Amino acid sequence: MTIGILGNCGILAGISFTERLIELYALKKNVTNEYDYPRYILYGNPKLPSRSRHIFFGEESPLEILKEDIKKINSYGVKFIVMPCNTVHYYYNELQSVSSVKILNMIKIVSDYINTYHFNSKVLILGTEATYKSKLYNNYGMKNNTYYNDIKTVREIIDDVKHQKISENTL
Repeated sequence: MTIGILGNCGILAGISFTERLIELYALKKNVTNEYDYPRYILYGNPKLPSRSRHIFFGEESPLEILKEDIKKINSYGVKFIVMPCNTVHYYYNELQSVSSVKILNMIKIVSDYINTYHFNSKVLILGTEATYKSKLYNNYGMKNNTYYNDIKTVREIIDDVKHQKISENTL
């Protein structure tokens, strides 16, 4: 099995996701040898136009480049694709339409989990300005959610997490 990972939607997001994937896989599968890990393709394209600037200001869309990136990942014979970026899910339907394999929809998975197991809880969503503006989690049925609207503070937290200055326990 080969896992496809669309990286560079946030330069460190794909790397951080891959590190966490390997850690959790080792724990769950009790891995003792390097060759016991799954194969994966971490595909990064640092030349991708800003998703946020496209959503906010109508600047250059990254969609056509993202479609090409998804096709390239498919060409490696992956079983499925993961996109560890909230904002890129704005283009989820268009990207899934060009993929020959399932792209896991992180926002739908999280929304379904929260709606099933924490349906009476208020959920605070931290994300980029584009995640906030587009209300992506609302689009996938998240109930009882609140977007933290102090964008400056959210941006500082996101940058700190990306640069591993704080952990999820700090939040």
